[in-house]
Amino acid sequence: MNNKGFSYFEHPSDIGIECQGNTLQELLVHAAMALYGLMIDVVLLQEKESCKIEINAVDAEDLFSQWIGELIFHAHAHHLFFIRFEFQTLSETCITATAFGQKSDDSVRMQSEVKGITYHNYSVTKSNTTWQAHFIIDV
Repeated sequence: MNNKGFSYFEHPSDIGIECQGNTLQELLVHAAMALYGLMIDVVLLQEKESCKIEINAVDAEDLFSQWIGELIFHAHAHHLFFIRFEFQTLSETCITATAFGQKSDDSVRMQSEVKGITYHNYSVTKSNTTWQAHFIIDV
């Protein structure tokens, strides 16, 4: 794991991501940056727009996969990528957050397309001190 809280791993046809955080919030933010790192040059993004994100799930694994799905949806449907999140509500089954970022444009172009998260070798776990996620992105 690198100092950014995530790393990529080899997969025959897709891209694997492992991420961790000291809190669920940190895990979700690291997962977002790992995902966007595949799609766009994150360092070029600015906080030009905001968007409300609301997710209700049955458990932490469902919440995490919906989070990734929501980020991919905004990237495809609105060309919108986020660099900061303010969580108003966060539990293992609920997220209410405001996301800040910008749309891709001439200064920030999408580099590769991500289709979605797969459930092959998918896990979200919590130990006493760390949240971890292991997932594969369909590219």
